[in-house]
Amino acid sequence: AFEAIFDASTRMSHRNNETLAGLMIDVDHFKSVNDTFGHLTGDKVLKEVSYVIQNNIRGSDSLCRWGGEEFFVLLKGCDLTNAFELTEKVRLAVECMAVSAEGQDLTVTVSIGVSFCGPSEGLLSFVGRADEAMYQAKEEGRNRLHISSAPQVKMG
Repeated sequence: AFEAIFDASTRMSHRNNETLAGLMIDVDHFKSVNDTFGHLTGDKVLKEVSYVIQNNIRGSDSLCRWGGEEFFVLLKGCDLTNAFELTEKVRLAVECMAVSAEGQDLTVTVSIGVSFCGPSEGLLSFVGRADEAMYQAKEEGRNRLHISSAPQVKMG
């Protein structure tokens, strides 16, 4: 389903001469949540993170679960400035969300990679660059974002 959304979004962004951005979001230290509190708590954390992301992106954006503890957000018509602001909003909202397990409040953070879709770029390349940027955010200390170098990114 996400491939169809991506295809339609790229066609629309080219037609309207708009920038298409993507966020690869990974829950930091998620394995330790599962190992310490169990998979039911892990599932609860993932549901809460997805809820927070969905409530902090625009109605025109698309959110999907990408992997175990990863999410991908497609931002339509989003230039570099807007992508940075929206990504920081999501990151901070996750950091501030309240999740408790076994009487303890859990602090949940995410690392986010941002990429911008090139004029004739395919889904795998676009997502791959966001994934690389997300790993760079993790290497830089987690709970942060990293923007990939991208072709033809428009400044706001």
